[in-house]
Amino acid sequence: MVEPITHYVVAVTGWDLQWLFSIADPKHDPGPYREHSSLTVRGDVHRPTPFRYPHAEIILSGRTRLPEPGAAEAPQSLGYLEAREEILHAYVTVPMDRLTLLAAVADRIRLVCLTSTTLFRRRGHVRGLHVDTAFDPEDW
Repeated sequence: MVEPITHYVVAVTGWDLQWLFSIADPKHDPGPYREHSSLTVRGDVHRPTPFRYPHAEIILSGRTRLPEPGAAEAPQSLGYLEAREEILHAYVTVPMDRLTLLAAVADRIRLVCLTSTTLFRRRGHVRGLHVDTAFDPEDW
């Protein structure tokens, strides 16, 4: 069964960066150190319209170990969407080196487009991510 896909277009209004570096817990982390960083992007949902959740908060979480092409199981999603109250929440994993690039230009990011399964019971799976430093509402 093919799930319906929706493009959730968010006009960016703000962002925050979080970074953690610590000694690893050998029970949970391979290697001597643990590092985690995420870029949280906030904005207003431009598409689809009309839409019940006018605001968005998108967490882009950097990962150093993503599944390799040809892995035994192909990834089914990059993350998830969840809608509650008036906010569309998204959690999306991205390669750490790309997150570093996005953090460097965070003040210039104007648009985030999430390609996702259409919300069902206020949840969806993110299949794609588009980030842009330009936003012309007529193009979207």
